[in-house]
Amino acid sequence: MKRYFNFSTATGCKRIIYVLLAIILVTAFIAQLISTSGGRIKVEKISIDSRGALLSGELYYPVGTTDEDKYPAVVIVPGAGAINYQLRSFAEELAKRNYVVFNINAYGSGYSETPVYNENDQGILEYNIFGTPMGCLDAVDFVRTLNFVDHENIGVMGHSQGSRRSGYAALMDCGYYTFNDIMLTVLAEDFGVEISREDLALDADDIAAERLDERSLSLYFKAKESEKANYDTMIKSACLIGSTAQYVNPRQTVNVCGYEVQRNCQVNLCIINGQFDYGYVGFNNSDDVKNAWYINTSDDVIQGAYYSLDDNAGTSTVVGTFREDTVDSDPALAEAIENRTLRAVLLTKETHSKEFFSSKTTSMVIDYFNQSLGADTAKAVTSPGETRFVLREFFNFIGMLAMLAMLFPLIRLFTLTKKYSTCVADRNTLLSENNAKAGSLFVMIATVLLNAYAIYLTNSGKALISFS
Repeated sequence: MKRYFNFSTATGCKRIIYVLLAIILVTAFIAQLISTSGGRIKVEKISIDSRGALLSGELYYPVGTTDEDKYPAVVIVPGAGAINYQLRSFAEELAKRNYVVFNINAYGSGYSETPVYNENDQGILEYNIFGTPMGCLDAVDFVRTLNFVDHENIGVMGHSQGSRRSGYAALMDCGYYTFNDIMLTVLAEDFGVEISREDLALDADDIAAERLDERSLSLYFKAKESEKANYDTMIKSACLIGSTAQYVNPRQTVNVCGYEVQRNCQVNLCIINGQFDYGYVGFNNSDDVKNAWYINTSDDVIQGAYYSLDDNAGTSTVVGTFREDTVDSDPALAEAIENRTLRAVLLTKETHSKEFFSSKTTSMVIDYFNQSLGADTAKAVTSPGETRFVLREFFNFIGMLAMLAMLFPLIRLFTLTKKYSTCVADRNTLLSENNAKAGSLFVMIATVLLNAYAIYLTNSGKALISFS
């Protein structure tokens, strides 16, 4: 072994490099096979430009897809300081289960640019990172242009800051008006039907049948078809991880036919937090959740329960249990999803940072979307062992170690090469041991003092360097 693989000769160093290079290529190949499910998933790096700024990401979908196929779709948004690669596990595992997934870099992160005006028209001076979809809604609009996407089953998902971004996109896209609210407004504004407050709790179709003549009733149902087609293509389901859902969760006062009423956002919502997710885990039983979901403050939110909200009655009902009931076996659950009134809060034994590469969290996301987007409604439970992205991470890790290890034979090879031999210092030219120790001590003390000063300035609201 010493003869063939050693650091004393250039040939020995080259052989070590060849072995390490082979390891890198083999592990990369295996990782890619896992990522694409043996070549069955197509992964495209794409960029879209909706507003003069590129939004980059990766689009996942089954190989062999045609415009005759109709797959549910999910847009995934990473959190602050993160890029789409960190949520690749969700994208891969969903795509393997016949989802179209657009895993994006939010505006201003990764290869995505920052537009002058984003989805909610925040300009440069009014920009607020916490109050914008950061490209999520633009990504949803792009997904709606794909012929192989089931436009009635589109979801959004985000982690941490990405949960704010995806939740804000759902809020902007879906709003607070129920479909019945919309049709009551059509009756009032287009057909002159007088709507009372009591009528708000009645079915608009029944009111139309009772108060419109035959011709007007026919026109009403044509208008309903148009409104329903638009309503059904709104974001249907949101899954927020490591989140307080502060934008999409609270009820809002809106005006329906001249009456002020309380409404929840018209999207099916699931919140997944880790039991060690500091700052988020307490939210699961907070008054904010109970108030929005019509739960008494003295009661606990049932973890894993499927709630269905009734804004007219101001009540909520448990219509099933996560991973026990399915759309196929539970008509009440299916109705809640169809009416966009589903709510669920789930807990995992994870930390905030572990959530985006957790097999447990990933499998929970799959199971929620399988029901709420109708992908595999017969299957209630996906075990963490059914996910394969951890193996991809393992082989990538081995490849990374091989890359780091390659530095040693490369450096040694340079020192043995005549061209670079002059770069190697002679022992006599090195600093004396005492001078070296003194220099290291000086650098260490200076570094500690400068860091302490920078921390003091930061916490004092001052800047070390100020630019106009």
